[in-house]
Amino acid sequence: MRLATYMVFCICMMLLGCNAAETELSGQQLLDKSIEAHGGASFFDSKVSFDIDDRHYLVAWQNKSPRFEVTRATDSITYKATYSGGLQQYFINDSLQEETLYTRRYIDSQLEGLLYLFSIPHIFDQNAVIATRVEDVLVKDKKYHSVHISFTQIDENEGDEFYLYIDPETYLVDYYAEKYELTGERMLFKRAFNRRTINGYVFADYYLFEDRSQFHWHA
Repeated sequence: MRLATYMVFCICMMLLGCNAAETELSGQQLLDKSIEAHGGASFFDSKVSFDIDDRHYLVAWQNKSPRFEVTRATDSITYKATYSGGLQQYFINDSLQEETLYTRRYIDSQLEGLLYLFSIPHIFDQNAVIATRVEDVLVKDKKYHSVHISFTQIDENEGDEFYLYIDPETYLVDYYAEKYELTGERMLFKRAFNRRTINGYVFADYYLFEDRSQFHWHA
């Protein structure tokens, strides 16, 4: 599998390859353990709400079917975008609006983009996911197991890709990298902080790093 050659961050972080023993877990086994460590399969029957700045988010799952909502209220106007059963809708003061380029971009970024990524690693518990074990890495002198996430290809497009860097002691994802369609073609690198457990589920905030130079992918 292809392994990204990463940027050098100004915080002096460097990823260094390590040899993996033949007896270590597979990529799918590591992913399964990580999902369990973050709260397990019951995540898909959960309901989570939170606020970011002036926006209120709702993430509700039932039988692995998501309902995402984001609401922004001003003094006299309430804006709301929803995603449910594959249907995207945009409301102003509870009045359904016709789809425009603006509403499409807003829903993609605020709902599918943000809330899809919010659901990592649980969102990778699906048949279309290919979880491949790659070389362990060192991040700040600590070894992490690495899993490359790709998806079954249905056309000639390269598709989304993720790298999960999993703590071998806790199986939590402390770092991950993403090349996700809704965030553009650039690779982003994220580090978890302020991790907390609420009602059995693990949540975290993230620092986001971006390299302005071109990423190089090697076979």
